[in-house]
Amino acid sequence: MTRALPLTLLLCLLASPAAAQDASAPPEDDRTRAAAHFDRGIQFFNERRFDAALAEFARAHELAPAHQTLYNLARVHAALGHAVEAARAYARYLEEAGASLPAARRAEAEEALAQQRERIGTLMVTSATDGATVAIDGVDVTTTPLASPIELSAGAHIVELRAPGRETVRRAVSIAGGAESRLEVELREEVVPRGAVHVTSSVPETEIAVDGQVVGLTPLSATLPLREGRHTVRARRLGYRDETREITVEAGAEIELAFEMRREPAAPPEHLGRLRLRLPDAPYLVRVDGEPMLGVDLELPIGAHAVEIEVTDRRPYEGTIRITAQSVERVAPPLTWTLDARRERLDASRAQRTAGIALTAIGAAITAGGVGVLIWNEAEISRTDDRLRFLNGELTTCRMMGFDPVCDSYEAEGERLAGEQETQNVLRGVSIASTLLGATLAGTGLGLWLAAPSEDAVDRSAHARLSLGPAGLRLDGAFQ
Repeated sequence: MTRALPLTLLLCLLASPAAAQDASAPPEDDRTRAAAHFDRGIQFFNERRFDAALAEFARAHELAPAHQTLYNLARVHAALGHAVEAARAYARYLEEAGASLPAARRAEAEEALAQQRERIGTLMVTSATDGATVAIDGVDVTTTPLASPIELSAGAHIVELRAPGRETVRRAVSIAGGAESRLEVELREEVVPRGAVHVTSSVPETEIAVDGQVVGLTPLSATLPLREGRHTVRARRLGYRDETREITVEAGAEIELAFEMRREPAAPPEHLGRLRLRLPDAPYLVRVDGEPMLGVDLELPIGAHAVEIEVTDRRPYEGTIRITAQSVERVAPPLTWTLDARRERLDASRAQRTAGIALTAIGAAITAGGVGVLIWNEAEISRTDDRLRFLNGELTTCRMMGFDPVCDSYEAEGERLAGEQETQNVLRGVSIASTLLGATLAGTGLGLWLAAPSEDAVDRSAHARLSLGPAGLRLDGAFQ
């Protein structure tokens, strides 16, 4: 896996003085919108929502073209298996980056380009009917006669040819990388009465075949036109039991045909993988392909699966997860709070912050008062102690001299000061206790204040971040 190249920020390029003087530079509003699409593209890529990532990066490049975005488009196309589109994006990236690309990064991109080109084959479609539309996997690409072979990513494809007044023909082809395939199609005149069948399946990417001919994978992009009469429709996917239905098509009528794919109990290990969910500590409900599942460690057939997750107080999550053979896909869906749950938690956070501020203020006031009283009282204690020592010395002298009236006044003052000492000692204990209580209240309040979660923290607490697939698939860079 090619290591992701660090991205130079597109906004920084567009904000440079040279870009500001370039008349072709995108307007500021387009750059801002491109930044938002770019960031969402990275988020979707890391969540393995590749189709969504592709749309976001394409829009970002449309609003503010830059070779850095082309690199990410190439990565997404590669992850989706679009070797042709990935190779084109890598080639444009190398061309537009030019000499500004360091040698090591150019070598890395060239290696990725070569790897994608090895996965491209060609298909030459011929038909005696000129002007017939050729569609690949439901997308119109050219008309007959073809000027050159069609480049396709290695793998299975559905080729469709249609022309006015002719029967539409679908063929399944298998393309190998570096090889050229040929397909000759005869479009017969449409004279047979036709009906249509709309095929659905409980499991995505179920192979549908009509009368032994593969016509596509679910969900099919359109109804299937069929001749009037009896037809056999078969649904097949690894890890599931094959299902076959016999239907009778009437001219001008449409049939709804739904396949409820059932797991194959004896599926071999190479047809199975595991899905391991990481969910918040809250009641949850998980559905895979519409079927409720127990637990968060699930064994599933390989291929794509539609996953729905409901967690208490969170908005429902829906996504498509691809399981590979004998591997473990670890998924932490990006859940968000419901509006009521979010408001409740924000209100609780504000109440905690308010209580913390009030408690801190009260504690600080009590502490300040206790410290003030303690300082004043200590000064009074020191003054009283000094006066008592003086009186004791004078009392000894006056007794020796026989000045009884003076001695009596000294004794009376000493008794009064001794009483004051008791009061001062009590006040000392009270002021120390008040100081400690105030400090405790202030510390508790400060803790509550600082511990109150912010709005961003409340939002982050609702979900866990995705960690899917090998590290090499993670995109680098973001707009700022």
